[in-house]
Amino acid sequence: MSRAPQAVVHDRPQKQYLDANEAVEYLHDLGLTTATVETIKTHAYRTGKLPRPIVVGRPRRPYWKRTDLDKLVECL
Repeated sequence: MSRAPQAVVHDRPQKQYLDANEAVEYLHDLGLTTATVETIKTHAYRTGKLPRPIVVGRPRRPYWKRTDLDKLVECL
């Protein structure tokens, strides 16, 4: 007997660090639909509600922790 192939579902673990665009997408998923990259930068560098990102690589790119973004949402 042959069986029909079953769909394989891989539960990918969530990334711990998100770049600017992924962070905006994540905030949109949490309900902050008006969030932009500038919103994240403002809260990180001016208001202090979000810790500064980890900057790595060449070209240098900022990455924010998912837990820090969660705290930002709670704070707002």
